[in-house]
Amino acid sequence: MNQFIAPINLQISPVSLSQGEQAIRQEIAQQLYAQNIFTFAQARRLANLSVWEFQQLCR
Repeated sequence: MNQFIAPINLQISPVSLSQGEQAIRQEIAQQLYAQNIFTFAQARRLANLSVWEFQQLCR
């Protein structure tokens, strides 16, 4: 079975890069959630945040 995987574009800010892995994970999670690629639950787990923390991050 052939599956086509569509490319996605993610942009990581220099600030996040300088802040390390956690900041990068949060930025990627936000972008994947905003593009409807990840659900809220998937994105918050990637970001390693609680429901409330991820909700605040997305505001």
